Amino acid sequence: MEYDHTSDLHQDFLNLLENSEDFNVKFEIGKEPNIKEFEAHSLILSTRSTYFQKIFSKYWNWNEEKEVPVFKKPNISPLTFEILLKYIYTGTLSVDDEASFADIIVAADEFELQTLVQQLEKHLIQNESAWQLPKDFIKICQHKQFPNLGKYALDLACRNPKLIFESKNFLQMEQDILIQLLKCDDLELKEFEIWEHLIRWGIANTNSTTIDDDLTKWTPMDFNNLENILHNCIPHIRFFHMSPNDYAKVRGQFKSILPSGLDAEVIQYFLNLNANPSFNVLKPRVSDYPFDSKIVNAKDAALISTKPILSKASSKDGAIMWSKRKGPCFSKDLCIYDGSSSESSYNNLFDFSELLDNPNDYDVKFKVGKMPNVKEFEAHSIILRARSNNFLKALSNHSTKRKDIIIFRKPNISPLVFEILLRYIYTGVLSIKNDSINLVDIIIAAEDLGLLRVCQQLEPFLLLNETAWNSPKDFLKICKHNGFPDLVKYSLESICKDPQIIFESREFLRMEESTLIQLLKCDDLKLEEVEIWKYLVKWGIANIDPILNKNLKGWSSMDFINLEKTLRNCIPHIRFYQMLPDDYMRIKAQFKNIIPNSLDNEIIQYFLNPNSSQSFKGLPLRTSSYSFDSNIIHTKDAALIASWVDGKQENPYPILCGISRGPCFGLKDLCISNVPSREGTSHGSIVDLLENPNGFNVKVKVGDVPNVKEFRAHSIILCARTNNFYKAFSAHSARYEDGVITFMKPSISPLVFEIILKYIYTGLLTVDNNTSLVDIIIAADDFGLPKLFQQLETHLLHSASAWNFPKDLLTIRQHDRFPNLSEFALKSGPTVIVIKVRNSGECIGGYNPLEWFSVDTDDERSHLLSPSFSLYSTTNSFIFSLTNRAIPILSRVSSEHEAIFCSNSKGPCFGLKDLCVTHSHKDIVGTSRQYSYEKKIINSETFEIEEYEVFQIFDKRSNS
Repeated sequence: MEYDHTSDLHQDFLNLLENSEDFNVKFEIGKEPNIKEFEAHSLILSTRSTYFQKIFSKYWNWNEEKEVPVFKKPNISPLTFEILLKYIYTGTLSVDDEASFADIIVAADEFELQTLVQQLEKHLIQNESAWQLPKDFIKICQHKQFPNLGKYALDLACRNPKLIFESKNFLQMEQDILIQLLKCDDLELKEFEIWEHLIRWGIANTNSTTIDDDLTKWTPMDFNNLENILHNCIPHIRFFHMSPNDYAKVRGQFKSILPSGLDAEVIQYFLNLNANPSFNVLKPRVSDYPFDSKIVNAKDAALISTKPILSKASSKDGAIMWSKRKGPCFSKDLCIYDGSSSESSYNNLFDFSELLDNPNDYDVKFKVGKMPNVKEFEAHSIILRARSNNFLKALSNHSTKRKDIIIFRKPNISPLVFEILLRYIYTGVLSIKNDSINLVDIIIAAEDLGLLRVCQQLEPFLLLNETAWNSPKDFLKICKHNGFPDLVKYSLESICKDPQIIFESREFLRMEESTLIQLLKCDDLKLEEVEIWKYLVKWGIANIDPILNKNLKGWSSMDFINLEKTLRNCIPHIRFYQMLPDDYMRIKAQFKNIIPNSLDNEIIQYFLNPNSSQSFKGLPLRTSSYSFDSNIIHTKDAALIASWVDGKQENPYPILCGISRGPCFGLKDLCISNVPSREGTSHGSIVDLLENPNGFNVKVKVGDVPNVKEFRAHSIILCARTNNFYKAFSAHSARYEDGVITFMKPSISPLVFEIILKYIYTGLLTVDNNTSLVDIIIAADDFGLPKLFQQLETHLLHSASAWNFPKDLLTIRQHDRFPNLSEFALKSGPTVIVIKVRNSGECIGGYNPLEWFSVDTDDERSHLLSPSFSLYSTTNSFIFSLTNRAIPILSRVSSEHEAIFCSNSKGPCFGLKDLCVTHSHKDIVGTSRQYSYEKKIINSETFEIEEYEVFQIFDKRSNS
């Protein structure tokens, strides 16, 4: 069970930042006159950033004084630093319109906040409106550690050049950034305009205040200075692509700064376009060619003109044809009829089957299969690269060559399967006409070759067609491939339903250990545990010595040692405690040497005292081993209903139990606490402070003798998270020893306090089934955690399974601070009714959280609204249908004042008409019309009931 209170945690740490009474670090941020001072806590900063961890460690190694250190950051603006400081404390980035994302990402990179850097980079690339041009463009281009962002910034500048070139920032731009812009083919400015902007930039960077705007007044030194400034930029100006008139203006003013000989060659080029200049003629910018097309743009036109065509003419005869009826034709490969492209011709363009059947110019060979069934295939690397990323990678760094032919060996794929997939690569058609071909072999080979589309098509087909499987071999093959989690799940479920297909097959003895362990972990494996053990021993013997004597009396000690080594990783997954004691004792007598002593002792202790606490009991009971006493529903149905009772919408609870308890469903009865990892949680590292409490200044001694435990903590976090601790520190209601504050809490158990302390530090509440929620809520009230108290109270009021009876009842009634829980503790009687409909076999039912026929009208707390009609009010009841177990229907009450209706003449009824049971003179009849609940659960308004069952929902399966 887990509650997520991280939003509260964020707010608490924001308050800590904004009211930093215990700060021990100062920062001076910005340049004059815009300097601002910030106060912070080194503990928080070091926990969240390795950068701060390093600078603080270095500072305190060299400075033993207890003065507050001041760190200066003139390169970061106060606004940017404030945003990042709040992010460090809260995990939330809040940016207003004034802040620059470029400034933030550069500063975040300096502070080594890599998760934030990755998120900001993605945001800037996907949101053009997030850029402040030209400032952000210049900022990003100055920092080489963002190559993708730098590329995007250049593209953005090329599409919006005037925002860059006509800004004040342009004149202060560094030369290398300007050269990056000049190199861009996509710069959407005429070349003469680029030249004019370059001259402006050059004049502004000559560091001369005497240069006149009138060029006629320039001295030779002025031109010389300008040439020196522009020396590295001029080679990137595309003079050959200016108009003659524009170039005449350039040479008329600045001929003296042009490279020697360039002027003459440009003039010669304009006079004779076939001239071959010695200077490198840069290709024209895309913007120089306004391209009039609604289908392709200038870039596409440039690609067509400069790249080789995919499908070259194979015959010069009839390569190009034209007729009034057809329009232009490229032989028969691509024709235009009445202005539309021929669809069949399009298919021919990409069908390379002829190239596969007659592999001229091949440069790849495949040797496929194992001896004696090995076959060679020839192929073309260009096709393989285009069709598969796996081949793209393999062919880019291949090392196996013979006369320029690249050789691949695929012994794990059969020639027949490879031929099908190679033809698919060339044609795009997956054709399987041979019934002997195994689809599982094809999907595994397709994954190996990187043919994702084939995998995507075959996987649903295999999931929906049981006959497509060649079991058991196929099941075992799939289980070895992590690339198909759904197929692995399907395979395991199929084996669990009919385990003999695997365990009695030859393939079982050759099964890999990892696959066998997958099977042993399955809760649904329909075998008695003693049978599973026998199969495991059989597998173990086959994998050490197949001819080993089956009579154990003839075994040597080395035989047992070898068997123990072989089964060492499998034995922990055998659920010995589910066996009968006699069965286990027989196993022990035969295989005592291979069962760990600690495990053997625990099992014996468990058989002597089933209520003893043993580590192996964490393994759930196999579903097949517990006979659920119902003719209508099974254990998985019960688990789903239990999850609905606890307010869940879809997923059933896992089924967990021990022999002495039977199955348990719901929150508190689970035997394993499953706390999912929280990727991206901003304070995931704060828990490290608790587990390794360096710099602690608080001790809390918890529990009563002899069960006393000491915990260490940090006052700034305790005060930030709970008012009661803040008041306790302010009132000095604690002992001080050597600067460490000590609290005594004898009334709280160490286990409960540890849970509460982790909640204070992380915002997450993790509770296993050994801990009482009532004890936790009392402690939460004691420490002043109102949000946690409210959620626990709500949960306890709505989930009877969360109570540990009778202990929790007695505990809660001893505390007068919890009137709602005390009232709830006096109630009982929730039930589930399950109905099987005659003829159709439909399975429907309902959950009543109240007692049926409770008519205590004098009790003010009664849910009874009308004593004459026995009408009850509740928001927690529901009705359901399990007819289609793949898509069950859950219908919760929509009119709470009509939730439950009872009368002696009618029997139980959910809502006024939604699901009612009545007794006729012959049969039990049901009626259903949607009225007081969200959904209709059965189409028939009247139906005969073949049988129905009533299950009482107990607070806990065992009081022991």
